[in-house]
Amino acid sequence: YLEQGAIWVSRDIMRFDPVLDLSISSNVEVRNGKPLQEMSFAITTNFSYYVDHYQLEVYRGGDRGLVSPLAVVEGQQFANDFNIVWDG
Repeated sequence: YLEQGAIWVSRDIMRFDPVLDLSISSNVEVRNGKPLQEMSFAITTNFSYYVDHYQLEVYRGGDRGLVSPLAVVEGQQFANDFNIVWDG
């Protein structure tokens, strides 16, 4: 306690450790180059406020040079916990 003073505590809200994680929940069975079920990519981030669009590119495992994407999924809606669904 201070008789004639005050203590202020603040934090810099712009300082945070950015997180951007993409995962898929299960193995996907592929036939003739196409997945047999839709794929759901789970996105976890803490800076969705700063993202105005996204682009998810899906490649074959053997495409080491990332030259020919199987699919390009784009969108503008983004949230801190978000799913992107691709049906092949």
